[in-house]
Amino acid sequence: MKPLLPLLTFLSAVSSLPHPSLSTANPALSSTSLLARELPTEAAANTTASSCSQAVLALAAGIQANIADQDNELATVTALGNVLAQDPMDLTLYAATQASLLGFVQKGIQIREQNQKIAPAGNAAIAGLATVAMAQMAELSLTMSLALAANGTDVIKANATVETLKGDFKGGIKQNMMNLAAATANCTMSTATGSTTAKSVAY
Repeated sequence: MKPLLPLLTFLSAVSSLPHPSLSTANPALSSTSLLARELPTEAAANTTASSCSQAVLALAAGIQANIADQDNELATVTALGNVLAQDPMDLTLYAATQASLLGFVQKGIQIREQNQKIAPAGNAAIAGLATVAMAQMAELSLTMSLALAANGTDVIKANATVETLKGDFKGGIKQNMMNLAAATANCTMSTATGSTTAKSVAY
């Protein structure tokens, strides 16, 4: 029986030694620690801008409609310049083209007025819409001055007005592009949602 004593002493000493744990008590392996490592990536993903509200989408669609009308204004005033370049000038065609231009200018005013009505309070595009409003009043006056008089039209003066309007319409398009960016600066526009909204807005 004597040989057992050293063995018992050895087993007792071994049992008193610390054993590696299979639990997640180790901070480096704990679920809490692993989750914390993922949080920065998740937080970064959550910093993206939220989707635009329906009110902002409606305003954006209205501004886009105004830009489309301004494209028509620019194309029509260019056509009017081409009529003025004729020799002899077709007075009937001139009158029809000027009337068409006036219609686009008046439509643009209606669209802008509607945009101002529906713009959400505090939206960054509001100031730009006011800038468009002032420009449109000047454009309306110039367009009306191009109406065919009873004794014909002053071609030189009309050409100068046409060139002024070309610049004004180009500037208006640029301003409304900035208005569109400002209107949606704090949110993201879904392509599908934006296109659907644009189709649903009628002026």
